[in-house]
Amino acid sequence: MIPFAIVGTGWRSHFFLRIARACPDRFTVTAVVSRNPQKAQALNDQYGVQLVPSLDDAISTNPLFIVTSVPRAVNPGLLHTLADRDIPALSETPPGTTVEDLTALSDRLKQGAKIQVAEQYFLQPHHAARLAFAHSGKLGRISQAQISAAHGYHGLSLVRKFLGISFENPTIIATTFTSPLVKGPNRTGPPEEEALADSTQRIAWLDFGDRLGVFDFASDQYFSPIRNQRLLIRG
Repeated sequence: MIPFAIVGTGWRSHFFLRIARACPDRFTVTAVVSRNPQKAQALNDQYGVQLVPSLDDAISTNPLFIVTSVPRAVNPGLLHTLADRDIPALSETPPGTTVEDLTALSDRLKQGAKIQVAEQYFLQPHHAARLAFAHSGKLGRISQAQISAAHGYHGLSLVRKFLGISFENPTIIATTFTSPLVKGPNRTGPPEEEALADSTQRIAWLDFGDRLGVFDFASDQYFSPIRNQRLLIRG
């Protein structure tokens, strides 16, 4: 049994709560930190978890680690607080918003802090299978990866994984394009009526000299049944 606590009650917290509910023989949520009484009651009704008002209260339940699922501006400070308390953390992304945030986090790791960032896209089974095939040698040396599967740092993580890039710096050319498209579902479900909405597509070329990454994504793709993921690997 793996006991863990969660700080935060937002949309992403529910992923961890659903995992614990689906696998009660493997996980138990010892506490969820919430300062919002309305959200706290909803979570208690839905998952039957213990809601507490402070981080100290969560730590007192003796979790093996704590999931930080909070706004990006709050997350870096919370991770440092947990490191000061010698509490292992599983950080919902992102763990920082600036180079300075990530450098400070890296320094804490060198000092022995236990922090794991929940960057999950390349571990999803379909992406993991594609990565395994791409690096099996059957395609030769990978020279180009065109990825339209996730936003921002998630998409760029996939680009780097497929190209075998670590910290090499590319030349970047990027642009956005906004166009009206049929409105699709979002986190709460399908739209109430048919309508057009502006969709912003972000496209970037990352030239590493001998390898090229193409990032292409519009946020509509996450939930739309007609705007699927696209991926092209050349070797």
